[in-house]
Amino acid sequence: MQSAVGNAAVASGAPLTSREREILEMIAEGANNRIIASRLGISRHTVKFHVASILVKLDAESRTEAVAVALRGGLLAV
Repeated sequence: MQSAVGNAAVASGAPLTSREREILEMIAEGANNRIIASRLGISRHTVKFHVASILVKLDAESRTEAVAVALRGGLLAV
């Protein structure tokens, strides 16, 4: 799956950072925190921090909901 993430404002009014967009794209591809951390060369703790921020900004309760919100809002294009 190839996707592109826009830089539109999200539910909280704050735009996703470029790293958050990158992680959201990987989440949409089905990557877990371990895989994301490995691909980006960061710790799993840092990935968890970014995922938590994404969930707040998208007003989502899960990774799946975050992807759905991003798709509906035009933040992700599949």
